[in-house]
Amino acid sequence: MHTVQLLLKTSKYERHEINRRFHALAHLHNVCVKHARKCMIRLQHDKRYAELRQLYNELVKKEKMSKEEKSQKKKLAKQLAACRTKQGLSKASLEHYIKVCGKQFSKLLSSQQVQAEADRVWCGVERCLFGNGKELHFKKFVI
Repeated sequence: MHTVQLLLKTSKYERHEINRRFHALAHLHNVCVKHARKCMIRLQHDKRYAELRQLYNELVKKEKMSKEEKSQKKKLAKQLAACRTKQGLSKASLEHYIKVCGKQFSKLLSSQQVQAEADRVWCGVERCLFGNGKELHFKKFVI
Protein backbone atom coordinates (compact mmCIF):
# COMPACT_ATOMS: atom_id res chain seq x y z
CA MET A 1 0.00 0.00 0.00
CA HIS A 2 1.26 3.48 -0.84
CA THR A 3 0.76 6.70 1.02
CA VAL A 4 0.55 10.07 -0.61
CA GLN A 5 1.39 13.13 1.45
CA LEU A 6 0.15 16.45 0.20
CA LEU A 7 1.05 19.81 1.65
CA LEU A 8 -1.83 21.63 3.20
CA LYS A 9 -1.86 25.33 2.48
CA THR A 10 -3.50 26.76 5.54
CA SER A 11 -3.97 30.26 6.76
CA LYS A 12 -2.66 31.42 10.11
CA TYR A 13 -6.15 31.10 11.64
CA GLU A 14 -6.58 27.53 10.37
CA ARG A 15 -3.20 26.49 11.77
CA HIS A 16 -4.14 28.01 15.10
CA GLU A 17 -7.49 26.18 15.11
CA ILE A 18 -5.88 22.84 14.23
CA ASN A 19 -3.33 23.29 17.01
CA ARG A 20 -6.11 24.10 19.49
CA ARG A 21 -7.98 20.92 18.58
CA PHE A 22 -4.88 18.70 18.78
CA HIS A 23 -3.97 20.28 22.11
CA ALA A 24 -7.50 19.68 23.46
CA LEU A 25 -7.40 16.03 22.40
CA ALA A 26 -3.95 15.49 23.92
CA HIS A 27 -5.13 17.11 27.15
CA LEU A 28 -8.21 14.85 27.31
CA HIS A 29 -6.05 11.80 26.66
CA ASN A 30 -3.70 12.76 29.50
CA VAL A 31 -6.60 13.39 31.88
CA CYS A 32 -8.03 9.96 31.08
CA VAL A 33 -4.63 8.28 31.47
CA LYS A 34 -4.18 9.92 34.86
CA HIS A 35 -7.59 8.66 35.99
CA ALA A 36 -6.91 5.15 34.65
CA ARG A 37 -3.53 5.01 36.42
CA LYS A 38 -5.19 5.95 39.71
CA CYS A 39 -7.79 3.24 39.22
CA MET A 40 -5.08 0.68 38.42
CA ILE A 41 -3.14 1.61 41.56
CA ARG A 42 -6.31 1.24 43.66
CA LEU A 43 -6.86 -2.14 42.02
CA GLN A 44 -3.31 -3.27 42.84
CA HIS A 45 -3.84 -2.41 46.51
CA ASP A 46 -7.17 -4.24 46.69
CA LYS A 47 -6.52 -7.39 48.75
CA ARG A 48 -9.60 -9.23 47.53
CA TYR A 49 -8.62 -8.69 43.90
CA ALA A 50 -5.09 -9.96 44.59
CA GLU A 51 -6.46 -13.14 46.21
CA LEU A 52 -8.87 -13.78 43.36
CA ARG A 53 -6.17 -13.17 40.78
CA GLN A 54 -3.84 -15.60 42.53
CA LEU A 55 -6.52 -18.31 42.56
CA TYR A 56 -7.30 -17.61 38.90
CA ASN A 57 -3.63 -17.84 37.91
CA GLU A 58 -3.29 -21.19 39.70
CA LEU A 59 -6.23 -22.55 37.70
CA VAL A 60 -4.85 -21.21 34.43
CA LYS A 61 -1.52 -22.95 34.97
CA LYS A 62 -3.18 -26.37 35.10
CA GLU A 63 -3.03 -28.21 31.81
CA LYS A 64 -6.14 -30.36 32.18
CA MET A 65 -9.05 -29.03 34.17
CA SER A 66 -12.14 -30.82 35.34
CA LYS A 67 -15.62 -29.39 34.79
CA GLU A 68 -15.67 -28.09 38.35
CA GLU A 69 -12.39 -26.27 37.84
CA LYS A 70 -13.63 -24.77 34.57
CA SER A 71 -16.78 -23.48 36.24
CA GLN A 72 -14.71 -22.15 39.15
CA LYS A 73 -12.44 -20.39 36.66
CA LYS A 74 -15.47 -18.70 35.05
CA LYS A 75 -16.76 -17.62 38.47
CA LEU A 76 -13.36 -16.17 39.35
CA ALA A 77 -13.20 -14.34 36.03
CA LYS A 78 -16.61 -12.76 36.69
CA GLN A 79 -15.55 -11.77 40.22
CA LEU A 80 -12.34 -10.22 38.88
CA ALA A 81 -14.33 -8.27 36.28
CA ALA A 82 -16.71 -7.09 39.01
CA CYS A 83 -13.75 -5.86 41.09
CA ARG A 84 -12.34 -3.98 38.10
CA THR A 85 -15.72 -2.39 37.38
CA LYS A 86 -16.13 -1.44 41.03
CA GLN A 87 -12.77 0.37 40.91
CA GLY A 88 -13.83 2.21 37.74
CA LEU A 89 -11.68 0.23 35.32
CA SER A 90 -13.95 -0.60 32.41
CA LYS A 91 -14.39 0.81 28.95
CA ALA A 92 -17.80 2.25 29.85
CA SER A 93 -16.57 3.94 33.01
CA LEU A 94 -13.64 5.53 31.17
CA GLU A 95 -16.01 6.77 28.47
CA HIS A 96 -18.31 8.22 31.14
CA TYR A 97 -15.40 9.90 32.92
CA ILE A 98 -13.93 11.46 29.79
CA LYS A 99 -17.40 12.54 28.62
CA VAL A 100 -17.70 14.77 31.69
CA CYS A 101 -14.17 16.12 31.17
CA GLY A 102 -14.79 16.67 27.46
CA LYS A 103 -17.71 19.04 27.96
CA GLN A 104 -15.34 21.98 28.28
CA PHE A 105 -14.02 21.21 24.79
CA SER A 106 -17.43 20.67 23.18
CA LYS A 107 -16.82 23.53 20.73
CA LEU A 108 -13.55 21.95 19.55
CA LEU A 109 -14.16 18.19 19.70
CA SER A 110 -17.13 16.02 18.84
CA SER A 111 -18.45 13.35 21.18
CA GLN A 112 -17.17 10.64 18.81
CA GLN A 113 -13.63 12.00 19.05
CA VAL A 114 -13.84 12.07 22.84
CA GLN A 115 -15.21 8.54 22.94
CA ALA A 116 -12.52 7.29 20.56
CA GLU A 117 -9.86 8.75 22.86
CA ALA A 118 -11.37 6.87 25.81
CA ASP A 119 -11.21 3.72 23.68
CA ARG A 120 -7.50 4.31 22.98
CA VAL A 121 -6.81 4.65 26.70
CA TRP A 122 -8.84 1.50 27.40
CA CYS A 123 -6.71 -0.45 24.89
CA GLY A 124 -3.63 0.60 26.87
CA VAL A 125 -5.27 -0.43 30.14
CA GLU A 126 -6.11 -3.82 28.64
CA ARG A 127 -2.49 -4.30 27.59
CA CYS A 128 -1.34 -3.46 31.11
CA LEU A 129 -3.87 -5.72 32.82
CA PHE A 130 -4.03 -8.70 30.47
CA GLY A 131 -1.09 -8.41 28.10
CA ASN A 132 2.56 -7.54 28.32
CA GLY A 133 2.13 -3.78 28.79
CA LYS A 134 4.05 -2.19 31.62
CA GLU A 135 2.37 1.18 32.14
CA LEU A 136 0.17 3.77 30.49
CA HIS A 137 1.90 6.66 28.79
CA PHE A 138 0.90 10.28 28.50
CA LYS A 139 0.72 12.07 25.16
CA LYS A 140 3.34 14.70 24.56
CA PHE A 141 1.95 17.65 22.66
CA VAL A 142 4.51 19.42 20.52
CA ILE A 143 3.60 22.49 18.49
